[in-house]
Amino acid sequence: MIRKLLLSARTPKSTYTLQGSYYDKITRKHLYCVENGKRVVSDFEHDGSYKQFDILLNDSAIYTLEYDDSNPYELAVVDFYMNHPLVFTEAHENPNLINALFSCVQQHKIVETEVTHMTENLDIALKCLALSFEEKHDLAFALGIDARSLTHKELVSRLIGPNLTGEAVARKNVFNHFYESIGADRMTKVYAQKAITLGIIKIENGFYRVGGRTLGSSERDVIDMCVSDKDFFYGFIKTEVDKEISTPSDKLDDMSKEDVTELVAEKIQDVKNSRKKKTEIVDSLTV
Repeated sequence: MIRKLLLSARTPKSTYTLQGSYYDKITRKHLYCVENGKRVVSDFEHDGSYKQFDILLNDSAIYTLEYDDSNPYELAVVDFYMNHPLVFTEAHENPNLINALFSCVQQHKIVETEVTHMTENLDIALKCLALSFEEKHDLAFALGIDARSLTHKELVSRLIGPNLTGEAVARKNVFNHFYESIGADRMTKVYAQKAITLGIIKIENGFYRVGGRTLGSSERDVIDMCVSDKDFFYGFIKTEVDKEISTPSDKLDDMSKEDVTELVAEKIQDVKNSRKKKTEIVDSLTV
């Protein structure tokens, strides 16, 4: 399949030359781009008959390289530019990077990455919708949301969002930790976060403190303290939180199973539509 790679200068109102040669730290060879940018050779192959291919770019110019992703010689040219000491490529670690004067973009990869992220977001949304009202209530507190007065529909809106941009989706690591935790581990995290949200555990000078006791500088430190010190957790934290927060009232549960089913179908359809559009974009980037 024919793909496109785009190269452009990152600095405005300047003209730079992207030289077609550099020393590659991985192969430990000097590499040269030759034959009008269609081939890469090393210093062992360069016999002086090849003409080095340089690219002159200003702030408004874009160099487009069309390549066949099944051709190893043309893929070597792509690797040459992506690992050039003066080229920055999004979502790619360049071991040779010295000064990012140029940007390298592979549009199809950007779109494919977006589709992957969208699928991950949908997975979290579906898992979140499958939680009970009480579990969503606890999840909200685990995310630092005071959910005491929120209805079921309001919780869904905060956690998932209209376009899969809610707190649960945006903070995947917190959601995954909550979702994968069971029993005491989940309860400890939820109660620790509730205590922070309610102000039972306060932040003073960058540290979490309660009753003159320093628990640490991060929420993780607070949770670890609650896990390790059972007397502190059950004798104080859980007791104090339970005075302020109880099981969410049934009156706030305004979401039926039919509502959940409808919302799931809606989210899946939204993702299908977006995926279709992105697929069309990828197709349009091929020749």
